[in-house]
Amino acid sequence: MMNKPTAKHYGVIGSDSVIRAYPADEADAYIAHLEQRAEAAEAEVKHQLNVNALVCNDHQKNVAERNALRAKLAELEKQEPYGTLINTFLATDPRAIAEARQRGMRTIEVFTRPAPAVSLADLVPSEPTGEMQAAGACAIRFDTTAMNKLYTANAVYRAMRAVLLRNIEEAK
Repeated sequence: MMNKPTAKHYGVIGSDSVIRAYPADEADAYIAHLEQRAEAAEAEVKHQLNVNALVCNDHQKNVAERNALRAKLAELEKQEPYGTLINTFLATDPRAIAEARQRGMRTIEVFTRPAPAVSLADLVPSEPTGEMQAAGACAIRFDTTAMNKLYTANAVYRAMRAVLLRNIEEAK
């Protein structure tokens, strides 16, 4: 027959996968220590989620700015120059421009009009891009599956796009 322990004991599995028995008073202190570590880990996770949300927001702004600049650059590339500045004078004769470039002179193309305004509606994609989906999924704070986050982020994007397009239309 086995002897029963007289004091209350707790079994705890250590990080080395070994089960250890602790007397009740030591076990309570160990459990309190583990609870403190768990709270600290939860606080760190919460902090990282906040940092990730900030990074996602910055990323979204950068992507939107990049797309707007690409659209503007595409419009500029369609224009033909009026002439070319060679040192301090304006040349429109292609032979004079070619000769100046051949001599290694600094030339700057001159345009008569600024880049045409790009319609804001054209800058809003009809479907969210992969970058937008990732940023939207990052912004969702509640615990759910990755697929639910993606679905929710897409639904939010479509609602925001509808509002943007309506506001652009009303501003015309």
